[in-house]
Amino acid sequence: MKLTKRALEKAMTPYLERIGYHYLKDNMISLYSKKTTDGLYITIGLTISRLYEDKFTVDLFLARYVSFNFMSFDIPKDSSKRIGYLLTEEERLFFWGDNIVDHWWSLYNDTPQCKIIDLIKLVEPRITGDKNLVERIFLSKMEQYWLNVIEEIKAAYISGQYLQNVDYHPDKPIKNIPVEWCMAADLVIKQMKEPSNFSWVKTFAEYAYRKYIIDSIDENYM
Repeated sequence: MKLTKRALEKAMTPYLERIGYHYLKDNMISLYSKKTTDGLYITIGLTISRLYEDKFTVDLFLARYVSFNFMSFDIPKDSSKRIGYLLTEEERLFFWGDNIVDHWWSLYNDTPQCKIIDLIKLVEPRITGDKNLVERIFLSKMEQYWLNVIEEIKAAYISGQYLQNVDYHPDKPIKNIPVEWCMAADLVIKQMKEPSNFSWVKTFAEYAYRKYIIDSIDENYM
């Protein structure tokens, strides 16, 4: 049976919410994120296979903002890992019977959601608790640059400064990102004298908006 994004989210979202993750609407993959004790963000992506229509896999990404698999310049490549790479050979043999690192699951066979959640709970501390990785993330100039831009966009949104942007006003949300955040992103990028194009505006607005959502949820829980 073909696995759809909607069916995958319906099956997995309640279980991921129980361990603190929050669903983020995305057109391509199923995204969930939460804040760590270090002030970083651990984001999970559930990706459906293009080769096997009933299978999906789980990736984890650690960053100073809500992102998924964004690798550029000095951002640590090991800040993004698939579950199998965070397990030992013995654990892989125990959990799925072979030593294939890049493992894919099927909800329609014999893989209950609770088993996948147990795996996430097992490997999550191995990436969030990797002090060397955390240090390299905080030292990354690219991470700092993106965080600075994201915070500027948030400030432009909260203050209402984005209303000064009379040159850019989308008719509807872009990739599920509210128009106001897109206007704020375009304004900040122009103020930084960076080339403003649709791709950059969409990406920065997306990252700023998602970080704002997770921060707001985190504050409400405190």
